[in-house]
Amino acid sequence: MIIRLTLNDNDFGELLGGFCRSLGNGYPLPCPALQSEAEPIGQTSPAPLPHYENADLIIEYFHASRRWQELYHADTLPPEEKAWFCDQITQAWAARVRLHKSKDYLVKNFECSFVDSITGQWENGEAFYFFPGGYGNKTINL
Repeated sequence: MIIRLTLNDNDFGELLGGFCRSLGNGYPLPCPALQSEAEPIGQTSPAPLPHYENADLIIEYFHASRRWQELYHADTLPPEEKAWFCDQITQAWAARVRLHKSKDYLVKNFECSFVDSITGQWENGEAFYFFPGGYGNKTINL
């Protein structure tokens, strides 16, 4: 599998290149923080087990992380799995640049797609190609 990431702009090559390299470190989206309900003040009985308000989000996160790992190491993917994988990468990009001064531009112009091959044609440093699975954590910038 080969994934092409681009902003169609070479001014952010270092930022996009770092993001590409980070994709080999596991599921790219941040885990939601646990949010528990506050215990009543002055409670004298034994404390009940904590209730987490967003437990469903945490469970969904771990299922998505497992799915990411399975797809990351697959040789081929059906179209719906490719779409899910690219959607996760796009969400991770938005999370990564959320505090950047050019956030709106970076999110709007980000493109993720699966390609069958690389032509080697120079793209003015605007495109990064990422090789998940057996190729290790390698990227090519064209």
